[in-house]
Amino acid sequence: MFSRSTTLIVRSALNGKWVLTLLLVLLSSKAIAQSDLDASTVESRLRSVRAKIEKEQRRLRDLKASQKQINASLAEIASKTKKAKEQREELITAIGKLEQDIQNVERTYKQAEARVVNRREGLRERIVAIYKMRRRTSAVDYLFRASSSTDLLRRSHYLKVMAEFDYKYLSELSSLIENLIAEQDKLYALKGKKDGHLAEIKTLEEKLAKQQLAKAKLLSDSKAKTKQKEKALSKMNRSAAKLEAVLANLMGSEESVGDATPDSGDELQPSQPESGVTPRRVTPFKGRGLAKRKGRLPLPVEGQVVREFGRRKHEQFSDLVFVKGVEFLSSIGGKVKAVAQGKVIFNQVLPGYGNVVILDHGKRYYTLYGRLASSLCSVGQVVNKGEVLAVLGEPDLKGANFYFELRIRGKAVNPMKYFANSPGKVKT
Repeated sequence: MFSRSTTLIVRSALNGKWVLTLLLVLLSSKAIAQSDLDASTVESRLRSVRAKIEKEQRRLRDLKASQKQINASLAEIASKTKKAKEQREELITAIGKLEQDIQNVERTYKQAEARVVNRREGLRERIVAIYKMRRRTSAVDYLFRASSSTDLLRRSHYLKVMAEFDYKYLSELSSLIENLIAEQDKLYALKGKKDGHLAEIKTLEEKLAKQQLAKAKLLSDSKAKTKQKEKALSKMNRSAAKLEAVLANLMGSEESVGDATPDSGDELQPSQPESGVTPRRVTPFKGRGLAKRKGRLPLPVEGQVVREFGRRKHEQFSDLVFVKGVEFLSSIGGKVKAVAQGKVIFNQVLPGYGNVVILDHGKRYYTLYGRLASSLCSVGQVVNKGEVLAVLGEPDLKGANFYFELRIRGKAVNPMKYFANSPGKVKT
């Protein structure tokens, strides 16, 4: 049996263990919560960055589609303008023919009207004569006054001839009046058709004027966008020329500066004036080069390829440009590592390429690391394979945040042929 004091000591010890365990659980929970909070913050930031990139990419696609739409609209306006002009010419020709027809109908109408007037005058005279005759005698009295049967037949024939003449006269007059009305209707129809054509011509001319204004506006917009494009491409050319000049200075390249223009993009703004970059001369590295390392080099970053080496169509302007390196998309804060042992011969901001580090691997083999958020090395430092050179920042508008080049005697070569593993590609 244990004493009472011994029992109290054991209970106190057990209670102490429970308290310690509880404290450890609480601290662990807090650490896990803090870790989850940090991960959540990073994930939220990544989502925000991706959303911005997608928004800018949509804007660039819309700009490209807008240019295509302008060209299509100009072609459509030209087609409509041509068609409207042809319709106007056809209407003018039709109006000329209508005017000739109107003149002919007016002439026929006047002739018919003159005949009707003449017949009406003759009819009036005939009615007056019949009226005067009836005042003297009627047709029956005229027949009864016949002296013989022969005279009666003669008088009957005379009355019949007069009646037939009057009937024919009235029929001809009625026909003339009908023809006159028909010619009048025809004249009205021709004049109405002419007025309709004139109204159509007026509408077409108004439409042509609007189309010309629309065309002028589209041409003005296209000119402004072309100017913007030329300005952006000119800036890219200047950035590429500066890079070539720096590389030629560092590597002693005999390659002419600016002979082929890489599309480096102009999203990254230089942190120093574009007055020129003067690299510090460094003693060449006496390394073995990379000739025997072809197909065996590690990737400089973990990520996916956005654009490969070679001639490509510019995403925004559709111009063919030559990309002298490979553009990657990696994580924000990702590490950039040296692909082989070498000496840092350049570590500065280069307009259009951001922070740039260049390694000399000997035998005139060089690698270039661009779009860096911050550098962790210095000029003259010898770095080993896999050593961290820099960290990456946020992607640019094209979705890339790292640029890599490989040069032999100053000439850019396809670095993909030197990697041991092929990185994945971003779907576009």
